[in-house]
Amino acid sequence: MKKTTLLVLILLAFSTAIAWAGPNDEKKARDSFYSIVQNTLGFSRSDCKDIRNSGYGPQMALALLYIARETGKSVSEILKLRDNMNYSFKEICDEYNVNYEVVAAKYRADVIKYNILFPSDTKSERKKNVTTRPRIKGGK
Repeated sequence: MKKTTLLVLILLAFSTAIAWAGPNDEKKARDSFYSIVQNTLGFSRSDCKDIRNSGYGPQMALALLYIARETGKSVSEILKLRDNMNYSFKEICDEYNVNYEVVAAKYRADVIKYNILFPSDTKSERKKNVTTRPRIKGGK
């Protein structure tokens, strides 16, 4: 009986600590991640803000930032193709005559070189990340 009571108290304390620390730690992890993206990888503050507000998880967001950098287009323009016209990463690169494999290789190389650690995606980010829809032909 004493062991069971002790186990219940430990589980209760652990779950309370997780619930209490959750949202605050999530924000700190995001702040830290985007600080690294800005300061180490050299993306602008406004691009980081735009991509952070887009609803994508950190890995997808960073990939979109690399695509924007390599195509020379603004993050908002890249997001329009992705969100409004349902373009894949490769289709976005093809739209601007940029080799997707080269962009992906630069992304992977920098993640390894700078040991980038990605915060976990939130539920809403996971949903946006995996939403797949057929590409809209002719932008309609």
